[in-house]
Amino acid sequence: MDQRIASFVLSAASALALVALAAPAALAGTSPGAPASAVGKVDDVPAALRVPGDHKVVFEGIVAAGTQTYHCGADGKYVLLGPTAMLRGREGQYVAHYFGPSWQYQDGSVVVGKVIAKEPRANTIDQLLVQVSQHDGRQGLFSEVDFIQRLATEGGVPPPQCDPARDATLAVPYTAIYQFWAPTK
Repeated sequence: MDQRIASFVLSAASALALVALAAPAALAGTSPGAPASAVGKVDDVPAALRVPGDHKVVFEGIVAAGTQTYHCGADGKYVLLGPTAMLRGREGQYVAHYFGPSWQYQDGSVVVGKVIAKEPRANTIDQLLVQVSQHDGRQGLFSEVDFIQRLATEGGVPPPQCDPARDATLAVPYTAIYQFWAPTK
């Protein structure tokens, strides 16, 4: 395994453990049953990011604590390695989000996705529509999920340039609202 990737995987695992410990403090002042508007708001979803009409939201979570991790390339530009985040649902549920991109619900069900549409936002990471390409883990809430939206993004953007001699990796905090969609039956 490439040394850079191995180092990232170890760093991501450590960061995810820290995120899990920090999440309750990051959410101080928000009640588990609070509407999404109390911790974030999803306004008009761009047409490119809309999910087919025969689907319903089965989980919505806000990034309680998260980073987008970048590596400084030889050209002096940051390259995305991957995310590390803990999402929190309206009723206190947790989802781990990590390199892949992958999401693991608290029941052990896992989805891996592929970005199929992007919608840029000024001074922040793109909003996304992700199609699930793989289901792993145990049967659970995410076993039927087909699509994931990343909306209402804030932060997560690295500086435009870096110095490869001194800027190996950079973790940039971000927030977003994620919606997980499954077919209606």
